[in-house]
Amino acid sequence: MCLHYRGASGPLRNHNIVTFESVAGGTQVTWTDEIELGGILGPLEPLMGRLVRRGYEADLARPKAILEAQPAKGA
Repeated sequence: MCLHYRGASGPLRNHNIVTFESVAGGTQVTWTDEIELGGILGPLEPLMGRLVRRGYEADLARPKAILEAQPAKGA
């Protein structure tokens, strides 16, 4: 299953893709977030990408650890 959505208001435009794939023992979730900064913010686009990536990694680390610590269904 794949979910696509776009934010298109203001100088920050993003395109998000979240993919769910069955793998042995669970589900692999892949999140892609493409960010485009317009206008005067355009030169900050590379920096924004790094900041957003670090934020996502930090925000998702805790729920990932919690979910991975749960016993598998049927185990």
